[in-house]
Amino acid sequence: MRGPADLSGKTIAANATSGVNELLTDTYLSAHGVSPTSVHFIGLQFPDMPAALKAGRVAAAMTTEPFTTIAMGQGGTILTGTPLASVPGTPTYSCWNASKSWVSSHKTVAADFVAAMRQTDTYISTHPDEFRTIVGKHLKVSPQARSAMTLPLFTDKLTPGDITAWENVARKYGLLKSVPAPDEVLMGAGT
Repeated sequence: MRGPADLSGKTIAANATSGVNELLTDTYLSAHGVSPTSVHFIGLQFPDMPAALKAGRVAAAMTTEPFTTIAMGQGGTILTGTPLASVPGTPTYSCWNASKSWVSSHKTVAADFVAAMRQTDTYISTHPDEFRTIVGKHLKVSPQARSAMTLPLFTDKLTPGDITAWENVARKYGLLKSVPAPDEVLMGAGT
């Protein structure tokens, strides 16, 4: 694959069909003049994507680290390093969800969870070498791939506009039929 146009008619791996990575791929393809309906998605776990790419079982894969770096080490090419840029605003790529009733009845637990996630995000951002060491202890990833991989950047700074942007894209590509009000989605966010 040399560019997005080469994906028309091809099979693309995503970690879950009808999920956020398929949605990001749809927006990326559309932005580059490729109809998302011209591709076929299959669900494949991230660790299996480099081998599927190398063997030619899929033409492309929406990967995550360290599997992006592994695929590149096997001759893969990155079509975009910023798929989240396909949707305006702060990405809502990784979210934890709870119902209003649960948050209302578990305020302390919810607040402690939010604090722990913030602490984890800050730690990863400020201790990248330690994070790479932890990855090496829990995943079978070569030292070369660990040192080259791009680390995640997560945020808890979401606005109603960020949520609306994602809802609009999800509705455009058929992932959602209707959307709740942003203040319903963000209830309790950041607290």
